[in-house]
Amino acid sequence: MKKTSEAFLTGRSPESDRRHSRRLFWGVATPVLALAPQIYHSTLQLIGTPEFLPPLLLQFAICALFLVGARTIPIHRGQDLPHARVPVSTRFWAVLFDVFAWSIVAGPFIAAVRRIPPDPTAPITLGIVGIVMVSFVARSIRAVATGRPSFGQRVMSYRSVALKSPMKSGFLNTVFGAIAYAFAPVTLLQIRKTDAQPAWWNRASDVKAISTD
Repeated sequence: MKKTSEAFLTGRSPESDRRHSRRLFWGVATPVLALAPQIYHSTLQLIGTPEFLPPLLLQFAICALFLVGARTIPIHRGQDLPHARVPVSTRFWAVLFDVFAWSIVAGPFIAAVRRIPPDPTAPITLGIVGIVMVSFVARSIRAVATGRPSFGQRVMSYRSVALKSPMKSGFLNTVFGAIAYAFAPVTLLQIRKTDAQPAWWNRASDVKAISTD
């Protein structure tokens, strides 16, 4: 790297700036796309206008838009920054972005299946919902076991790495993370502590959160 280059003088490379811009883009676009069907329905009800686009068709269109966008505007992982802290709030936002992304992709299929049987609690509907939940948990375990960041972790610029027994650590980290998320008000009190890294669920599952550029 030349000492007169912009990357040397600013400490940031064009690739780093591109990753930052894409994280910002998806940080805004993901919740907007996830909530768009509800906003669309509520807005039309508020102004008293009939729906000109079927809700299910809108959900599938949003799903397709999200998948195409994720392929054409991906967030590439940057270099590890092992000495940078990963705050508890960062991890909570990462999980939220993962939930948003999963709802965008799986939501229209669940809605479509619910239209098939007369009873939304029919076994086929519950089975589809169960498959979606299991796949979400499996991807969470995979992110830890392989060290490859999930979508939400890419948006929030970090990744989780198992220190030993990748599959076991991934499973425990997912279970304990779900517990921590269920008791969010208590867990978020760790934000005020200087020793918030590592978080208790990472310590319990032998997982380290590593910040990335």
